[in-house]
Amino acid sequence: MPEVFVKGQSLRQTVEVLREIFGEDATTRVIARLPLEFRRACEANGVLTSGWYPVGWAVEIYRATAIVLPEVNDLPERVARRGVEHDMKGIYGFLARFLSPEFCIRQAPRILGTYFKGPTIGTEILGRGHAELYFAHCDGFSRPLWRDVLAGACRIFEQAGAKNVQIRFADGGRDGDTQARVVVRWD
Repeated sequence: MPEVFVKGQSLRQTVEVLREIFGEDATTRVIARLPLEFRRACEANGVLTSGWYPVGWAVEIYRATAIVLPEVNDLPERVARRGVEHDMKGIYGFLARFLSPEFCIRQAPRILGTYFKGPTIGTEILGRGHAELYFAHCDGFSRPLWRDVLAGACRIFEQAGAKNVQIRFADGGRDGDTQARVVVRWD
């Protein structure tokens, strides 16, 4: 199985968003449930934004959060949307206003590459307001992590002007799936 990595910026932002939404106490309890190496890195502020970490660390954040906050059913979507909003502050948000959803679809492989190392993505624009994304080599992904990726993509499309975005798995996207086919529709 090829190794898949997640960018440290994504991990740090997930913790920041947890803190912002659920507070310091809940975030501390989530961190306490992480595997030892990851927990120590979080406690010592040692997750580097430019570093690459095992994708299992992203999976573990969602696992630990589900234990600490079992009543929260939409956590991956909330974290991803808020994370993209943080990323889009400043110059990126300004520039996004000049992009089209189609441009974002065509740039999806590049965008994914800023968050993950190992997975690949293919794209196909099928018509006005309709596209498919093909993810492969996503070893180690969990259902919550797949949901995070889709919610982040949805928010990026919205930032680029897409309205009424509908994004769903046509195939894959479950715990342990290494690939997925995603259908995207928008106005």
